[in-house]
Amino acid sequence: MDARNLRAAVLAAVAALSSAAHGGGQEDKLRSKLSQPFVENVEWVTDYKEALRRAKEERKLVFAYFTRSYYP
Repeated sequence: MDARNLRAAVLAAVAALSSAAHGGGQEDKLRSKLSQPFVENVEWVTDYKEALRRAKEERKLVFAYFTRSYYP
């Protein structure tokens, strides 16, 4: 899967999760954030083990972002 397809898959998954967690009212806000250049112009690796392997191979750091939304 190339970077563009992976980004589209991640966007779809995040949008679906966000929609389910927030009753569907957050899609526009999420799409706006995900279309920002700092998000859009990066090849994201969503598999943690793969990210660690590549970081070690390329001698780079791993940026990991975890979030949790609480919805009553």
